Amino acid sequence: MKTPGRNTENPSSNGSETRLTEQNASQGARHPVAKQDESDWLSRSHLNSHLLTYPARDHLLNLIQYNVFSGLIRNKSVLASFATYFNGEAVATPVTFGEKVYPGRAAIVSTAFTNYNTAANLLPTGLQSSIEHSKWIDLIPFPGMRDNLIKWEAYYDHAELAYDLIGNLLDLSNFPKAQTSAWPSTHKQNVVESSTRDEGIRDDLNSHGLILWGEPHNIESWEVTPGFLQKWGWTIEGCQNLVDFTNHWRLSRGEEPLEVTT
Repeated sequence: MKTPGRNTENPSSNGSETRLTEQNASQGARHPVAKQDESDWLSRSHLNSHLLTYPARDHLLNLIQYNVFSGLIRNKSVLASFATYFNGEAVATPVTFGEKVYPGRAAIVSTAFTNYNTAANLLPTGLQSSIEHSKWIDLIPFPGMRDNLIKWEAYYDHAELAYDLIGNLLDLSNFPKAQTSAWPSTHKQNVVESSTRDEGIRDDLNSHGLILWGEPHNIESWEVTPGFLQKWGWTIEGCQNLVDFTNHWRLSRGEEPLEVTT
């Protein structure tokens, strides 16, 4: 079985900036944390700011989260090749965060001809192009999940969700916080069926996250963990293809498929 997320074939022309190398691995940083800055979220200099070293051997527990982080940064490189952010009167701002947030908020649109084989899943949706939202959401390669994250942006803690995905590899202190704790009655929560809920999910850093097995811009490269579905199930409403690919990976390991109800 191949190692999740270790395919370093680059889908974009900026790949040398995010490719992991043996030199990186030899640097041996024990707690690599990417510091935040206020430069353009999609700029070349900002992409360089996220280059990290491999975790030390005693931190292999976090390897899954490291692969997810690396994959999202590679998606950021692809996105930078054909999209740009903008603000203005044409952009709706249904959510206002009083405190300073990072990496900032804007709408995003395509600005160049796109290789659909590479970037189809990253193309901005109608919501992304018309509503101001947190920019980190645009790196998620599942259009339906991006729309759900934008639609319910005021109701969840962005830092908590990001931490479940990438652990402490990024400074999350200024990520947006939930603006209200009362979810509206129209909100639906996806849950894992009881038949797959009792399989002994480990209570560790990876239990509520995603797993990356290949190219990060492809939905079929990703797997959703049972813990993620239990905690963040509402994010995958309308994302049956993600559930299907998750079950593909589970069945390949001889595990029972997950069943999701709404």
